[in-house]
Amino acid sequence: MVVIINADDLGISREVNDAIFRLMEEGAVTSATMLTNGAAVEHAAPQVSRFPQASFGVHLNLTEFQAVAPTPGLSAILDEAGCFRGNHIREIAITQELKAAIFQEWCAQIEKVIGLGIRPSHLDSHHHTHTLPALLPVLGKVAKKYGIPKVRISRNIFLPGEPFTLKMKKAAYNTSLRYLAGFTTTDLFSGFDMFLQTGNGVRRRAKSIELMVHPGAQGSEQETSQLLHWVGSRGHDLRLISYKDL
Repeated sequence: MVVIINADDLGISREVNDAIFRLMEEGAVTSATMLTNGAAVEHAAPQVSRFPQASFGVHLNLTEFQAVAPTPGLSAILDEAGCFRGNHIREIAITQELKAAIFQEWCAQIEKVIGLGIRPSHLDSHHHTHTLPALLPVLGKVAKKYGIPKVRISRNIFLPGEPFTLKMKKAAYNTSLRYLAGFTTTDLFSGFDMFLQTGNGVRRRAKSIELMVHPGAQGSEQETSQLLHWVGSRGHDLRLISYKDL
């Protein structure tokens, strides 16, 4: 099985940037997604060229920090300062006007990354908002415009006792992502910690998996320690790749 280890939130802070790049140097992270409206995205961008083997995507954002393109149509999910209102996007009706504004915002986020000299390899999102079914047409339109055919799926590794309805909803979304929208994806996706709890079971039913990590975030020390140990001790049946290789 091939494994992509993707670090989210590149650009959110210098501490996170340093932690991600350090793990790339050690071969424990193979990919990262850039939070375009993060405070340290300009700090991260010049360092990307040091890692030609890694993939760098866009961490589409609708939940935190200032919007890149705060159009009037986006006002339903922005506060008075023009910042995203947390998970409010999940609490309101997503109208056609809002979809159009989100399309403009996501385009602006991608164009900012391109303007920093980085060609995005794939797409995912902050707090997984790209997996909202109502936004799948927007995601498809954005990806087509910029020629980005690879995207993160919704989590499809589960712990015992998780609701069957949740599994079915995620399976339906992932099927739509692959076969209706035509995206290239891994077979499986989860956070690294969940994979450790269920990894022996998932290896037998997949050829590819993306594992999400958050180096440098508050409380990430244990995750990083476990990641370094796992990378150093993984068997020959697991090969690390980036989204470039998918």
